[in-house]
Amino acid sequence: SLLVGCATPPEVKQSMVTKDQSYAENKRLMEQYRELVMNINQRYGHWNRFIKNSSLMDLALKWATTNPEAEKGAKYVQISKRLIVGEEPETDPPSETEARRLKHGEVVLAAINKIRLNGLPERKDEQGVVIFQKGGESNTMDHLVENLPSLVAAIDDKVDADQAVLAQAIDMSPFDDYQTNLAALRRINQVIRNYLEIDVTVKSEDIQELAEGVRSLR
Repeated sequence: SLLVGCATPPEVKQSMVTKDQSYAENKRLMEQYRELVMNINQRYGHWNRFIKNSSLMDLALKWATTNPEAEKGAKYVQISKRLIVGEEPETDPPSETEARRLKHGEVVLAAINKIRLNGLPERKDEQGVVIFQKGGESNTMDHLVENLPSLVAAIDDKVDADQAVLAQAIDMSPFDDYQTNLAALRRINQVIRNYLEIDVTVKSEDIQELAEGVRSLR
């Protein structure tokens, strides 16, 4: 009996191969771009940590040893507290990372008050709340030096908590979504390629029977 062959043209097969190669190249480029973004974020994090650590230590020692900018009064106290403890969280209750940041900020503030030199007055914020306590009678410079390691550790923990908040804000999900979508497209393309690799050969009477079956559905 007569046989009818159905073979996929080589040009069609080649176009599917080219498309898959294009997908693979896009995947490679996106991975490179993701790595670049991560490296930039990492360098920014190191630099931000250095700046934050230095500025916090300077501010802490300023309040521990002097009565700074007294003429600016309560407003300057409030600004200093915000720099030491951190901004109030936007959500109530705060997220776990935000709560950790606030907790470590309060620890730094407590460490400063613990070593404020004798003779320094208490300082209040604009709401009248005491932020920097009066220097203790036994708080000498020797006492301050002895407690510096605990202040440094508290500031390190505070900066770590701040960095965690920053890291949480960096959204890398678009890269993950792109990779997921690209993987799905490549799977679909492979299914089509596998199908086109099959060269179907059928009898003419089978073709006729299929045609009649299709007509019966109309």
